[in-house]
Amino acid sequence: MLPLVLWAILQAGPSLPVQVANPPLADCSGAHNAQSCRTFNGLVEHNDAALIRDVSTNAYVCFRQEADIFFVISFQQPVGSGHLTSSVHYELFKGGVSDDSRIASGDWRKAPGGYIFRQSKTSEVSALVADDEVQVGYSFKNQNGGMTPYRAQIRRSTLQFSEEYKYPAGQDQGRAASNLTGSCQEFAPAR
Repeated sequence: MLPLVLWAILQAGPSLPVQVANPPLADCSGAHNAQSCRTFNGLVEHNDAALIRDVSTNAYVCFRQEADIFFVISFQQPVGSGHLTSSVHYELFKGGVSDDSRIASGDWRKAPGGYIFRQSKTSEVSALVADDEVQVGYSFKNQNGGMTPYRAQIRRSTLQFSEEYKYPAGQDQGRAASNLTGSCQEFAPAR
């Protein structure tokens, strides 16, 4: 079964979503050859129910190259017409353990070429899902007691991501504290 899944992943090509199979393994060759990719596959092979559920919807799994860290952004993209209430889920894994999880509630609205997701005004997590990009952002309390803004952004056409952590106000005003980049793999529900 594993060779068949790997063959299907390789046939999907870089710009096409990887069709979710059981198990939905990531291609860890080439640019994806990172410990974080192998950790993701290990969790899937051990039937991690929450992770498998996330990648069974529309999902992006993004791997940092220099650390055993990956994040998943998942959502259920609507099919049909109308206005739909939904959510976007973000989860960060470090060393194979969930380190942070956030949910943005909001609405899908019809837009030229498809749908666009925007978080509700009451959501503490910002999220945008459009034809060209996926973004999630939030602030968290840091070790100094201040708030640190975080944003993850994925370009859907190239499957490249950028993560940005900003210094809290008063500590080097607005300068990016850390900007991390890497590549993602897209998972889509089997049709």
